[in-house]
Amino acid sequence: MIAEQKLTVLSTGQRIALSLFDVSDMPLFIDISMSKQMMKHVYAPLTQQAATEAFVERSQPWTLQSDHWLSLGINDIFSGEKLGSIGLKIVNHSAKIAEVGFMIKTSAQGKGYASEALSLLMHIIRST
Repeated sequence: MIAEQKLTVLSTGQRIALSLFDVSDMPLFIDISMSKQMMKHVYAPLTQQAATEAFVERSQPWTLQSDHWLSLGINDIFSGEKLGSIGLKIVNHSAKIAEVGFMIKTSAQGKGYASEALSLLMHIIRST
């Protein structure tokens, strides 16, 4: 299981911070992953058990050589509110091709958080 830890912030923007997944990100990740409305353009909604397993898998340590997702929590820097998550999976290491995905809770959609998170993620990856 995921160990409880202090929030590990990797990058901070004007309104948000990206942090390594920890147990504080699990409830929102599970809620979004189980939501028919939120998942209609991603994949079929997961069961609670499958969502929990997916969270544990996406919380594993990551390097540029990893074959699994780097998943980061998106946090409002002013309120501390969890807004969603963004992730990156390198699909072709030699060609440096990656897939990026994000899930933003409904109340935070349409406010530019995903764009800001993508900019921060790109900065993290280029600095790694």
